Amino acid sequence: MAAITVLGPVTVDDAGPALSPRDRKVLAVLVARRHQEVSSETLAQALWGEELPASWAKVVQGCVARLRRRLGPEAILTGRSGYRLVVPAEDVDAGRFERLVSRARELAALGHSDQAAYAADEALALWHGSALADLEDWEPGRGEAIRLEELRLLAEELRMTALLASGRHREVLAEAALRVRDQPLREHRWALLARAQYQDGRQAEALGTLRRAREVLAEELGLDPGRELVELEQAVLQQEPGLTVPEAPPSSATCPWPGLAAYDVDDADVFFGRGDEVDDCLQRLARNGFLTVVGPSGSGKSSLVRAGLAAHLRAEGRSVAVIVPALRPVDELAAVVRSRATPVLVVDQFEELFTAGVAEETRAEFIATIVEQVRLRPVVVTLRADRLGEVAAYPDVARALSRTGSICSRPWVARGCAPRSNSQLDGRACCSSRVLSTCSSVTSRASPGRCRCWPTRCGKPGSDGRARH
Repeated sequence: MAAITVLGPVTVDDAGPALSPRDRKVLAVLVARRHQEVSSETLAQALWGEELPASWAKVVQGCVARLRRRLGPEAILTGRSGYRLVVPAEDVDAGRFERLVSRARELAALGHSDQAAYAADEALALWHGSALADLEDWEPGRGEAIRLEELRLLAEELRMTALLASGRHREVLAEAALRVRDQPLREHRWALLARAQYQDGRQAEALGTLRRAREVLAEELGLDPGRELVELEQAVLQQEPGLTVPEAPPSSATCPWPGLAAYDVDDADVFFGRGDEVDDCLQRLARNGFLTVVGPSGSGKSSLVRAGLAAHLRAEGRSVAVIVPALRPVDELAAVVRSRATPVLVVDQFEELFTAGVAEETRAEFIATIVEQVRLRPVVVTLRADRLGEVAAYPDVARALSRTGSICSRPWVARGCAPRSNSQLDGRACCSSRVLSTCSSVTSRASPGRCRCWPTRCGKPGSDGRARH
């Protein structure tokens, strides 16, 4: 499936020529209303406004036909009331952007500031211009563009907040000053600039920034500053210890490790060191048709499955579809289910299904479809270990796990730690028809990890079974 970009010029990332202006606009409308049916009349109004030419219906049909040739025949479905774009969210830069921003917020709330900053960086790197610029003359399109732009501004602020929390205020100073000039009425940006100045030992400048914020708000809006700026000014005056964050140590620019980013399918050439685990995954998938890779956050589940397992399958000529059940999980899965091909289905970050934003009905429907797909195609799932107990509440998928077992992804161990035997390191979730053990690993990079298995019997907590590795 070719990638679609709308956070800048509307393009289809394939080997074909540039899209025509009309095709760009039709695709932009379908992306703006993705997972909803869009009538031919709505597409025509986006193209011409209220005065439609006599040939509008044929022109719209021609645009859709050309887009199907570029995206695949199943990418745009014809429904009762119009057309619907059903590509996975990961194939649209706007969908990836929203998922990354959501992930950055979650990481920030958990106190993982470095990871939150990285996720926000990844999200902002997807922008290459104005969102949905082809729809500036179509009011619904402008509304969606404004929503995405507001989310971009929030991502910028989220990134700077995370950098400050991780002691990287020097990276924020110049950027915060620029962001304040761009959006002088956003009070949080003034606060970020003042915090960065204070963390850099420039208390007088921080107070000057807060005074300037007060003046701008009074001149432009006739308003006093909000609670955040008032409380920050008091904290700076009183030199409250909570404003000081230890400066992060300098990092080397020569490290080949990609940091917190997972290796993806296209990174197979630089992914190494986990050959035994990849072979184990391949054998289990071939034997059972269903594989679950379980491990703590940051243990490399996504890298193992994407750059290891999925890349190996693609090298063998097999089709692989990777989805993340984040924003619209049922629709993303439906795009794969409707495919004429029979790809190996990889559901990465299955734990996203259990976030507060996913309704129980949606969650149940998604899980039921996954169980059904296990009978039709190979299915691979990655799951954060602390969420395995929630999966066990769904009997069908719990039974699938009990039949096939799970691989426990090993965290990275620092150089100097004495390696244990393979049998000790390669922990697995213990499953039977009535016992589903969840494996979560609490690991230090300076010492071997500990794997704890918490058996669950018939939906009730069981005894505390522990295994060290």
